[in-house]
Amino acid sequence: MATKFQLQPKPTFKANVTIPRAGDDDGRAYLYFPP
Repeated sequence: MATKFQLQPKPTFKANVTIPRAGDDDGRAYLYFPP
């Protein structure tokens, strides 16, 4: 899964990183970038 990062004049974004508990997932980091 590739994520493309684009530079904007005013880069304002929130990165919500969720680390799943042991056994919930394979340990991925979920990033959310609102428009």
